[in-house]
Amino acid sequence: MLRRILIIDEAATRRVGLQARLRAACYDLRAACGLREGLAQLRDHSPDLMLLSGSIPGFGGASACELLRRRSGLPGLPVLTLLRSADGPARLTALMAGASDVLSAEAPSALLMAQIRSLLRQSGPLLRDPLSLSEEMIDGFREPSPAPLLPAQIAVVAPNPLAERLSGRLTPLIAPHRLVPVSPAAVLELGDADTDAILLCPDTAPCGQGLDLLAELLARRLPSGAPVIWASPPEGEAAAAAALDLGADGVLPAGFTPPEAALRLRRLLQRRQSANARLRLLHDGLRLALTDPLTGLSNRRHALPALSRMLEEAAASGETCAVMLLDLDHFKAVNDTFGHAAGDDVLTEVARRLRSDLPPGDLVARYGGEEFLIAARLCNGRDALALADRLRRNLTLSPFLLPAERRSLPVTASIGLALSGGAACQAGEMLRRADEALLIAKRQGRDQVCLARQIAA
Repeated sequence: MLRRILIIDEAATRRVGLQARLRAACYDLRAACGLREGLAQLRDHSPDLMLLSGSIPGFGGASACELLRRRSGLPGLPVLTLLRSADGPARLTALMAGASDVLSAEAPSALLMAQIRSLLRQSGPLLRDPLSLSEEMIDGFREPSPAPLLPAQIAVVAPNPLAERLSGRLTPLIAPHRLVPVSPAAVLELGDADTDAILLCPDTAPCGQGLDLLAELLARRLPSGAPVIWASPPEGEAAAAAALDLGADGVLPAGFTPPEAALRLRRLLQRRQSANARLRLLHDGLRLALTDPLTGLSNRRHALPALSRMLEEAAASGETCAVMLLDLDHFKAVNDTFGHAAGDDVLTEVARRLRSDLPPGDLVARYGGEEFLIAARLCNGRDALALADRLRRNLTLSPFLLPAERRSLPVTASIGLALSGGAACQAGEMLRRADEALLIAKRQGRDQVCLARQIAA
């Protein structure tokens, strides 16, 4: 997939140089000579990443990052700032101004390309906007704001006494998060729940050994596992590029200061928490979209594909699939006499009884109104009839309690039953047959099961 990069730099020679360095990677490159032209480019093209000069005329770095992100409509849009002098204080200033990361304008091409790849990977569609849905579209899925997250635990992985010394210097700057010194030999024994982030410092060990340890850490973590920052050793630019391409979530340049390390760690934790929150939001939204809110059963959108799969599996294994449509008798009278709240109580209790009487592999769904869809894989038609009659009797024999009315209410149900044959049956055809059987059960007096094969073809 072609990714678009917007380069904003007032110097034409630097813009041309950057384009030359990036062209071989087949990016869609756009260039602007300043902030005004950059804003125009944002209106016409939606970049995946911005390369921003550290000296835009007329605007400080903070103003530039904030303005560009706001105009792009993508608050998570990565901005890589290139500085002529990328020493510790300058990097910290740029990071505090909103840059996603900072490199020297003279950084080796391998490191520049690895940093771009890392930022593009981390700012995928899910982090920026799940399924490209607008905020208005996902508002209906939102739950109340979660409680503040508990302080995180960060493993500082380095040989002692370096691990102890780093932890001591960072602890006052990163409260309330907790830093725990961990030896390189012990870090692979950490479980995914034991730490929220890892700061990996190879120190004077050969870079290859540190990269091997990084590769093991990244291979073993879960998709939502602890992010890892690689602390680059002196003269370790090649190792830093390799670490980013292995999948490290960030790199601390050689000679980093404790404030820079603390800022990067806080950002990394925030990004992870934000990504996990969005994943939960998406998961909860999908679950709500496939669930009937009143009964908690599957809704029609989920039930129909699930039924198709059950029919295919039954045909492949030679089993019989029983498809039932259950309709509550005279349910309108319940609503008209006792109110819709009482009707909801009845529907909720029907769902509970049906679910408790069926094994986990079977399907039970609210098909619409007071109608329920049930599907089960069974050995033969006799078992299917026995199951359908048991479901009916479990609703009929025990009256339904109406808490608001302080009384019980008898409820009966009619069931239309269709059985799959040896060949694969279509879900629509099975539902049509079950519905016809249900109509006959209603006409014959209700509170009974009618088998579809009794219907004349």
